[in-house]
Amino acid sequence: DDDGGADGAGEPEGGSRADREQRKLRRMITSAFEGEEITTEDEEQDARYEGQPVKAAFARFSARARTLVESSEFQTMIVGVICLAGVMVGISTDRGLTKTLRPVLTPLEEIVLWIFTGEIVAKLFANEFEPWNMFVTPAGGVDSWNVFDTIIVLGSWILPAIGSDQGSLLMLLRLMRLLRVLKLVKSLPQLQVIVTALIMGLNSIGFIAIILFIFFYIFAIIGIMLFRENDPWHFG
Repeated sequence: DDDGGADGAGEPEGGSRADREQRKLRRMITSAFEGEEITTEDEEQDARYEGQPVKAAFARFSARARTLVESSEFQTMIVGVICLAGVMVGISTDRGLTKTLRPVLTPLEEIVLWIFTGEIVAKLFANEFEPWNMFVTPAGGVDSWNVFDTIIVLGSWILPAIGSDQGSLLMLLRLMRLLRVLKLVKSLPQLQVIVTALIMGLNSIGFIAIILFIFFYIFAIIGIMLFRENDPWHFG
């Protein structure tokens, strides 16, 4: 049974991020305890899908995609592209600059969109045979940031396809491009912690608004009672 657990027999294919991390940790501990060399991820995939070369090859490809999207270099590149997209949205608000720089902005917009699309595709492949796990957190909840990223990318492809020359669709497409800047929140972990804390504190902020409304209401009535005769313009 121990040998079967070590090579991953009987475990679900793919699995969530938490499942993959548990398998990796169990493999390392077992190899260290038995005095064996620690197996690589490729060797683990070959063992899990023995006799299934296509699945094993896809699992190895998935592992490489996962290494890519989790690397600091990839994250840094995405941050740079997000900043570039933000600058381009700012430039597009100036008609003169937009007209002058259109030969540069148009291909840059295509490149940015393809990079963001590639990021989504890489994350889907990184989850092996369960790509929907991209939208699930390790705790089992919904990964709102990945859902947001996917909506932005899909909207950026769909809106031009259905005719973005119409006023409302063009405005929505520009909004989609502007919202890409919010991807910066996800790419910077420290900023993500702050934003998450603010969102979780919205309930408390709502109660503060109720208290403020009560005080404003009371002092408005007192103001009318005291100053209606002397200043009817403001308190009549």
